[in-house]
Amino acid sequence: MPRWRAYRTLEWFIFVGLTVATFAGLVGAVMLLFAAKGKVQVVTYRVPQRGEAIPPPAAADARGFRITSPTTGAVVMAGQVISVSVDPGVHRLAEGPLVDISGDRFATTKVDEKPPYSVDIEVPLTLIGPQLLRAVARDDSMGLLETSTLIIVEAPSPLQDIAVPEEMVLFWDWDRASAGDPKFRTERLRVSGIYADEVIRDLTENPETQYQAVNLKIATIDAAGWVLPAAPGRTTIRVSYRGFLKEVPVAVGISELEGDLDNDLDVDRDDLEILKRAEGAPATGPDDPRDVNHDQTIDTADFNLLRTLCSRAQCKTQTG
Repeated sequence: MPRWRAYRTLEWFIFVGLTVATFAGLVGAVMLLFAAKGKVQVVTYRVPQRGEAIPPPAAADARGFRITSPTTGAVVMAGQVISVSVDPGVHRLAEGPLVDISGDRFATTKVDEKPPYSVDIEVPLTLIGPQLLRAVARDDSMGLLETSTLIIVEAPSPLQDIAVPEEMVLFWDWDRASAGDPKFRTERLRVSGIYADEVIRDLTENPETQYQAVNLKIATIDAAGWVLPAAPGRTTIRVSYRGFLKEVPVAVGISELEGDLDNDLDVDRDDLEILKRAEGAPATGPDDPRDVNHDQTIDTADFNLLRTLCSRAQCKTQTG
């Protein structure tokens, strides 16, 4: 074989070999990428929003990742810097640990320190009551580790008073109510604590805050302060916290204009229709706007009296 042909054949084999090696390398890289993705646990932690209960503490990792200090139920002061000890157990950490208090304050430390890791974090001055202390980290395979515990935050100064709204005015939707869907509009009754250190702290979801609706026919309230209207009328909600008591007047579906049952600032056929559907029912109380003659019964007498209050001739609507 001529020498030039031997060189040409050798070059062709080298070219083919390099091409195959390059392709194999790309395939291997893709496989490693997918394998790595299989190891990474993508977890999104959503901080509880107002109105949602604080989630229960996460159990310690099966291989020991846990918060060792402070312990569950430990009492700390708002504004205090606390030292959080995180034991990685058998895990080797690549990132973290990151510590937060109810998603309000974050702190971390370097992983080149010798475990257990100690993270100093300041308790937000405005917090009060049970709070979720959480620690997250990444292990050397980039898997997410998470653990948490509940701590009790107290104010560094005495409570002087509690503050609530002067009044709550709730909308009432007759169409949705008649369709059997009363849970169409809720409002939050906010409760604040006024302390001697001049810091106002939110007590709305505090387990020591107690709510009581006086007339359940008009409105109810849950343990988180959400008020649900039940029927038009007036009632009162009582709020208590550590010996302090307040009362909040609540008006449901009450218009400034007598006979305006749908709260559109006039009296027309729509209001007559609302009253007609309620004929024969007892009034929810002395402030039921459908009980026009205030005899505690919704009947034809109320219908006839409402017709005299119409804003336009023949009780026409604005559109005729």
